[in-house]
Amino acid sequence: GVVLFDYDNDGDLDIYLANQGTAPVFFRNDIGGSGHWLGLRLIGRPEAGSNRDAIGARVTVVTSTGQQIRELEGGNSYSGQSDRRVYFGLGDDMFINTLEIRWPSRRVQVMHNLRADKIITLQEPADLPKVASLIPTDRDKVMMPPKRGATPEMVLPPAERDAILSELEAKVRNHPDDIAIASKYRIQCLKLGEYDRSTRFFEQLTNEYPKIRNIRLQLALTYVDKMPKCGGMAAIVCKGTLARKSLVQIGILIEADETWWPAVYARAMNHLHWPRALRHSTMAIADFKRCIKLLQTQSESGSKPVRSYHVRTYIGLGDALAKNEEFQEALAAWREGLAIFPGNPELKERLALKSGEEALAYVEKVRNLDKQIDTDFSFLLAP
Repeated sequence: GVVLFDYDNDGDLDIYLANQGTAPVFFRNDIGGSGHWLGLRLIGRPEAGSNRDAIGARVTVVTSTGQQIRELEGGNSYSGQSDRRVYFGLGDDMFINTLEIRWPSRRVQVMHNLRADKIITLQEPADLPKVASLIPTDRDKVMMPPKRGATPEMVLPPAERDAILSELEAKVRNHPDDIAIASKYRIQCLKLGEYDRSTRFFEQLTNEYPKIRNIRLQLALTYVDKMPKCGGMAAIVCKGTLARKSLVQIGILIEADETWWPAVYARAMNHLHWPRALRHSTMAIADFKRCIKLLQTQSESGSKPVRSYHVRTYIGLGDALAKNEEFQEALAAWREGLAIFPGNPELKERLALKSGEEALAYVEKVRNLDKQIDTDFSFLLAP
């Protein structure tokens, strides 16, 4: 028999193998990693109609990047029973937006804003509504995983909010060259609505480490992160000011190294989202073409292979061309991208557009300064 259980309560599952006719074997999972997790020990209430072990409970966890569901089983191995605690791997998410438990009594419990990286014991409350199926609340709908580029703000107690961000700030200071750690901190600030804190932090680090390009790139992106918060009569002025501040920092990076793809891509994305009347589309087109040229040169030289995230340049180039009312050229860019990345749903969706007017309307809807621009550059670590 084989059982899975968290022997050392560290969030990863260990394995115990019971052999027939020979000694058992214990495999302790000590691989480690930076991913976050949540463990739940559920205790049912028999007088409410549940069994004490909560067998049959259905648990749904919603974070900013996705939804997971687990069901507590009564038996899952030959001659053995795995850990009855329920575990979720959360990746980069340090907290849970919504936790919903449908107890065996068919009653539903909903909790919000839970910190990750711990095991929580939950006993079924006495005063819960009895329902026939999972019923998302209005808040659940708000906290459901957003489409790429949209990030809901979280509401956490000030002390917990500060603890989360202070922990990440320490990691960024210890690893200023690590784009994944810096992006993770900035995106957490975005989720928590701490735009100014993120900007101040990276402004300070840029002064301390002026030659570390990752830090300056993150500073440029903090200005972009705040743009959707500009409101009122002066909204367009506010957004334009932030966008220009971002362009200044990116310009410094490109002047220092015009072959650094992330900086050229960031500038292209900045130009792409400006209103069409301000004629930034031509600059976006030039930068996206430059990105593609850099990728082709690096691929031909063998210095860097084609990565999955490179498809973004073809999507962006086509969008910029469509915004510039060059529909046939946009189709050509999207087709070129699809030839390299067959099956990409975003390219397929764009290639289904029937006319220049339809493409322009589509791009202006998804590429504008009113929407949260996707600035999570941790995609650079993708294979």
